[in-house]
Amino acid sequence: MAEKQVTAGEPADLNRASVEELILLIGISESIAESIIDFRDANGGFDCVEDLMEVECISESSYQRIRLKVIV
Repeated sequence: MAEKQVTAGEPADLNRASVEELILLIGISESIAESIIDFRDANGGFDCVEDLMEVECISESSYQRIRLKVIV
């Protein structure tokens, strides 16, 4: 059975979402989405949504915009 893909308006799982799925979120550019995936790959995933603050290009304002649109 294929994995369910994220659609606009649904929260994206930081440990599973593709670049394309992350881009669907408000406030997520392609470069931010790629940075999230690079961080995930380098660190073995996210333990909690707050780990987004460890991603180099995520500012406090970016985090506040997207934190309720992602899950772990």
